[in-house]
Parts: sequence; structure tokens; C-alpha cells
Amino acid sequence: MVTQSRSVGRISLLIAAVLFGASLAVYALTMAPGLTWRHDGADGGDLARAAMLGSVPHPTGYPTYLLLARLFLQWPAGDAAYRLNLLSAVCTAAAVALFGLWQARAPASPARYAGAGAGALALAFAPLVWSQALIAEVHGLQLLLAVVAMAAIDRCGRSLRPRHAFAAGLAFGAGLGNHVTLVFLAPVVLAALWRCRTARAVAPPVVLGLALGLSVYLVLPLSAVFGAASPWGNVDTLDAFVAYLTGDIYHSVLFGVPAVDGLNRWLSLPSLVLAEFAPWGVLAAAVGASAIWRRSRLELVSLAACVLASALFSAGYNTSDAYRYLMVAWLVLAIWLAEGVSVLGATIAERGGTRAFAFAVTVWAAFSALWIAGRWPEMDISSDTAAESETAQVLAALPPRALLVTNTDRQTFALWYHIDSRGQRPDAVVIDRTLLAYAPYRAYLSRRWGVSADAGSDLRDWVAALGVRPVMVLDPAGILRAPDALDAPAP
Repeated sequence: MVTQSRSVGRISLLIAAVLFGASLAVYALTMAPGLTWRHDGADGGDLARAAMLGSVPHPTGYPTYLLLARLFLQWPAGDAAYRLNLLSAVCTAAAVALFGLWQARAPASPARYAGAGAGALALAFAPLVWSQALIAEVHGLQLLLAVVAMAAIDRCGRSLRPRHAFAAGLAFGAGLGNHVTLVFLAPVVLAALWRCRTARAVAPPVVLGLALGLSVYLVLPLSAVFGAASPWGNVDTLDAFVAYLTGDIYHSVLFGVPAVDGLNRWLSLPSLVLAEFAPWGVLAAAVGASAIWRRSRLELVSLAACVLASALFSAGYNTSDAYRYLMVAWLVLAIWLAEGVSVLGATIAERGGTRAFAFAVTVWAAFSALWIAGRWPEMDISSDTAAESETAQVLAALPPRALLVTNTDRQTFALWYHIDSRGQRPDAVVIDRTLLAYAPYRAYLSRRWGVSADAGSDLRDWVAALGVRPVMVLDPAGILRAPDALDAPAP
């Protein structure tokens, strides 16, 4: 029995190693070489600036990401943006490997191993996951922490051991410290606690782990005190910290999608799922969900609730990149897919024998490889230098001591990264037209440039307060305009 267990463990580890190596190799070949705006990577400049300067990025702060990003910035290759792209690639590949290791759990069989591999690769190369593995963003780490939390919760439910309960709470807390949307896993956590309700020794370590994981949020006030000033304001008072932590600036877009647009998002969801997982993957996921229902209705309902919560938030969040909040839903679909392939593989092996099973695995692998190859041109951003070159050109074209008014997040964040982090054109003042409506941003401008904040949100008052400077306006197309463009409405 011990020998068999060790053999199963070695096979599972081998599967995980192959999954990590294969996914990381593809990510490395298709990854952006530096700062990029592709795959909705506009936030990369803000995240890189905060990580390099020990500051805080846009709400809700992502302290778990900041801690790991500051560690990855010690990597002795490429610039900061490249290193943070690499962080996303490594975290996503680790998530894929851990997913495969988790899904290859007992009872061990060739069908179970096939399901683990199929589910992990479907997750790795779903366009949403693949795209976020190539840029400086928090979603690759979010996927890793979600897989860790799910695996730990599953292990805790099976063993009822305090150390597994502590690991589950720690992973969930640290995941919430990376991105609050990990709360979409709450139905699975609650279902696990319900199943363990007779094991009272489990609850304390879960709470302790959760508290320790959430303690990463202490990074934010510490950064506000000891790090560089942030355009998003100081978070060294309780009121400012709460407003920042709750994303006060983004409350208007939370469930702010017009009814018609929201309906269109819901109607497009089935086609999006098909595009992400391929028709045969969706079919396998349906088989897997049915199998889980027969095994445990509570398990399926809790997983489905995670998908629903993720989809509701994504459909209602009024930004163009809200689809990225489906990461938790995609993880659940990959779990169902892995279960479905395992069930189908076992059925084929039982009825047709080893040869039929091997043929089915080969056909599945061939179709999946063709699917990945077809997605490659769309995903590949290894030659994308548009953000770097456009920002460098804008900075080179500015006259000395220029005041530059920007209109989009991607331009503003890229300029922050180049000016504050890389020391290019420190004489230039950048004012984001939209952020002027945000009081903490006005306070930051006032402190940084030594002017009164009484101007409020009026752009021309700020231009006057900053003294005699050449004024330029950067339009959304990346073209520098004369000062008369100040009167144009914000996009």
C-alpha cells in the first residue's frame, strides 16, 4: 500500500512538473517584453510604479501582489515591467501545475490523470487566463491563490486536520489581500465549514489563518508612511484607509451597467464560455458537473454559486475589462471539465479497453493542440512595444518644464512609470483630467508641486496654480495637442 501511494505521488508530481514547464514555456514565448497596453494591461504602469517606489497603487491596493512584486523586482534581467510580466507568467504556471496536482488526487487511475491534465491545460490556455499571464497584472497571482485556497479547502474537508484548516484560511485571506473578488469563493468555504460542522477543532485554525492572511493589508498604511507619495492619496488615517480599501472611487461603476448592456453581457456569456474552453471542453464540463451532482449536491451547488457570483459581478461592473473578474468562474469550469474527462475516460476504458482509451486521449490532445495553435496569434504580444515607444516619444516631444494633461488611464499610468520609476523627464508635470475629480489625487498634486489644493476639480485653475509652464494635452489617440484642447470634454 505504501509503495502504491508513493507511485501515485510520483506520477502526480510528474504531471504537475510537465504542466508547469509546458505552460511557462508558452507564456515566456508569448509574453510582453516590457510595459504593454495589450490584453487590457493599462494598470501595469501604476502597479510597477507602486512596487518600485514602495508606494500604493489604485484601490484596493493589492498588498499580497505588492509584496511578491517587490521580491520579483530583484530578478536581475529586464526592466521592472518585464519582471512583473514574468511574475504573472510564473504565478499562472504554478496555478496550472497545482491544479493538475490537486485534480490527480486519489482514487488514482489513468482516467483521473487524463482529467487532471485536460482540466489544467484547458485552464492554462483559456484566452482570459493566458492573456493575464503575459502582462503586469494581479490576476495571475489571483488564480494561483484561488487554486491554493480551493485545494486546501478540499483537503481540509477530507482530512479534518487543523493544519489543513489553517492553510485554507491563510490562502483565502492572502487571496483577499490580492484581489477582493476572491470573495466569490465564499460559497465553497461555507459549504466546507458546513460539512465540517461536527469537527469543532477545525474552526479556530481557519479563523487564525484567515486573520493572518488578511494582515497583509498592513502593508498599505506602512507604505503610505515609509514609501513614496501615491497619486491615490495617503492612507495613514482610518477614514482614508477605509475609503481606499472599499474602492470608493469606483463605486459608481459597481453594478453601473445600463440594463440593455447588462442583458447583452449575459446573452453573450455562453458564446464566451465556448470561445474560452472549446465545444468539447464545455461538453466535458457538463458531464463533470452532472457527476459531481450525483456525488454531492452541496458541492455542485456551492461551485455553481461561485460561478454565478463571478458572472453577476462581471456583468454589472461598468468597465470594458470587467470580463477579467470571471477568473473564479473559469477555475470552477476547469474543475468540472477535469471531472468530466475523468468520467468519460473511465467509461471508455471500461467499455473499449486500453486501446480505446489511448485513442480517445490522443484525439483530445490533438484537438486541444490545434485549438491552442489557433489562439496563438491573438495571444502573442512578444513583439509589442507600443506602450513603451509611444510614451518615450511623448516625453521626448515635451518642452522643458511642460505641464501635460492626460485623458486615459493607460497613458497616465505609463507616464507615472517612466517619470517616477525610471527617472525620465522629472521636470514634467502630469495631470490626469479624470482623476482631478478625486480629492486624494488633488491633495497629492498639491503636496508634490507645492501649490494650493483650493482649485478643486477645475482643470484651468490647476494649470494657473502650477505657474508659467508650457501646456500640452495628450489626446486618447496619443497625439500631443495645443492648450486649446483643454476645453475639449473628457473622453
